[in-house]
Amino acid sequence: MYQYNKEVLITLLSDSAIQFFFNDVTHNTTAIEIRERVRAFSEVLAGILVTVSADGDYRMDIAKQLNAKTQQVTADMEAMMIESLQPNGFIWQKIQKMKGL
Repeated sequence: MYQYNKEVLITLLSDSAIQFFFNDVTHNTTAIEIRERVRAFSEVLAGILVTVSADGDYRMDIAKQLNAKTQQVTADMEAMMIESLQPNGFIWQKIQKMKGL
């Protein structure tokens, strides 16, 4: 079982990934739109987290458990990222900084 925390998540959030998924998020972006973007981003990132945590001997076990783990990681990350996308949240601040605001 792999471990991850908020610091690891923040490390994995590269500027280019944030820009791709969230650059045009504004105060007018609806909660549904944000959830859709967060879910898509989280699914991609969760797949990466599960994949990089696997050794050769564990690949079969990881492959069998991938769906359940990805769903759990996605749910955890969705909650963290929605919080971070609120005004003054981590991702919100990073987007504003990239925009020069």
